[in-house]
Amino acid sequence: MPLGRSSTTLAVLTGLFVAMAYVFAAGPTFYWLDSSELVASGWGLGVSHPPGHALHGLLARLFCLLPVGTISFRVTLASAAQAAAAAGLMVAVSVRVLHRLHRPVDPGLLALAAVTAGLSLGLSYALWFQAVRAEVYALNLLVLVAGVELVLRWDDRGDGRHLLAAALLAALGLTNHHFLVLLALPAVAAFWLTRRGSSPTPPRWRRVVPGLILSGALGLTTLAYLPLRASQAPMVNWGSPTTLDRIAWVVSAEAFRGKSAARAAAETLAHRGMGGVFSIFRGFAWDSLLGLVPAFLALLGLYLLWRRRGTWRLGLLFTGLVGLNLLSPVLVGFDPYNPDAYGYLCVAVAFLCPPLAVALAVLLGILERQLGRSTVAVAAVVCLGLVVGQVARNLPRVDLRAHWEADETARQQLRDLPPGALVFSSYFETVFNLWALRTTEDSRPDIDLIHRNFLGYPGTAEQLQRRLPRLSGEARRWTRAGRLLTRDLARLEARRPVLVEYDLNVPPDLVECLSPGGLLLPFDNGGSRSGESEHIERVQRWHRLVAPGARRDTETRRAVVWTHYLLARYGCQRRLRRLGRYHLSRARELAPRDRTLDQLGRRCGPITLWK
Repeated sequence: MPLGRSSTTLAVLTGLFVAMAYVFAAGPTFYWLDSSELVASGWGLGVSHPPGHALHGLLARLFCLLPVGTISFRVTLASAAQAAAAAGLMVAVSVRVLHRLHRPVDPGLLALAAVTAGLSLGLSYALWFQAVRAEVYALNLLVLVAGVELVLRWDDRGDGRHLLAAALLAALGLTNHHFLVLLALPAVAAFWLTRRGSSPTPPRWRRVVPGLILSGALGLTTLAYLPLRASQAPMVNWGSPTTLDRIAWVVSAEAFRGKSAARAAAETLAHRGMGGVFSIFRGFAWDSLLGLVPAFLALLGLYLLWRRRGTWRLGLLFTGLVGLNLLSPVLVGFDPYNPDAYGYLCVAVAFLCPPLAVALAVLLGILERQLGRSTVAVAAVVCLGLVVGQVARNLPRVDLRAHWEADETARQQLRDLPPGALVFSSYFETVFNLWALRTTEDSRPDIDLIHRNFLGYPGTAEQLQRRLPRLSGEARRWTRAGRLLTRDLARLEARRPVLVEYDLNVPPDLVECLSPGGLLLPFDNGGSRSGESEHIERVQRWHRLVAPGARRDTETRRAVVWTHYLLARYGCQRRLRRLGRYHLSRARELAPRDRTLDQLGRRCGPITLWK
């Protein structure tokens, strides 16, 4: 049945309400993980990490034109708008599903159930945290929810144009995050093939398939953005996809397949599978039994859809969408404290919401027949209580209004650099944050930045030769070796300051040439061990800025503890006892029961809290 005007109004109002919640909690600058890279890629029209996220980059650039806030905030607004649109469309999807129940339920109760489903998605931790930072997952969900809404319209009306539009959206989704879209396609295909009169006979295939192929091909033309922009050598240019083999390397995400497989292999199948299932509850309401309520109602709704002849195909569709999405933690591993993991799982959370609306509508219909129309007011209060409970549990976890820690970390690193420095970063978040400041503010144009762990990636040598022609010979040698060569750095250090970010995989011969100096370590061919006091003073300034945020935000705490751990390990390796004692003490303040810190402390000798 087509949507009425009132249902469309409810969808719009729901989207506007959650949009206000997103803007209220949005971060003023970039966050950790991939946020800063996506800001740099959006503003500078770059090629972000595989699979390239071409659609996200183009839409982010459009939002960068808004005259409000920082560039990072504008890219975050893109995520907020996409997530709000997904929540609003979920109301429309739920109404379309509820109209198929053919039960005598008060229209007000049906509207209440649909709006509750939309708000349960929009205010869930799984989606809300994707809407307050620059990320690709809100766009991915919007494409999937809009595609499902179009498929349901086609199923209602039999108008093939809706199916063609859904194919176009699916192809656009493939240019953003193809893994999550591919997981959803089998469920949609099963729903299509089980429609009465939709058996794939040759005449129907001849009419439908060519149109679907053309629609899909039109959407996939967005991928042409990757080689076109790569040819202009933007700062963010993963794999420099200007040739077919490098385009395939980027789009197939080959750089991450091995890492994902290794991460998954390190966890048991039960941990991956059950971790994903139980995190659905946390995805609705963080760390609270409140998340069990919408999850239980959604399961009840799936059962009700399956048991009726007229709605079993809807049960098939939503069960498939949820179940296939839960394969993602099984295939790539699962970290329940990583917000990106919930970016994957917000698809499952989303498509549990229409069954949730079904269960609510049926239960409220039963109560209405038993208690009369006064049930509507009581039901509204109960549903409002669920929404308020979600906000109370999730807002403290997603509130990034005061988050400046990633930004301050990058600025501290830039402030400590001498003029004309050549910087070799080691940690992906470091290079992403520096990219964001270099791209959006043109900060420190006098320095040259190279991420040493990207040296083995396709196109890296070509990019370095193009951006830094004076390093063309070194770049070829580093690319062949897959690492920095100490003798080359020694020659470069004679002409300009060279700094290296310490990490676990820095070769021992290079570690011995790194001197204390701050978050980034100066290369000194003699391996000077002086400068501990200046190093501690610089890091202490940074720590005072980021420690408050580390106490309220898990990802900030991870980043700060990891930085201190690495520098403590460097101090242990270089036998700089005072430096190691300082960094271990600071790390233990934020992670007092961390076993890795205890192990390092035992290896380096007794270390007491820094005074």
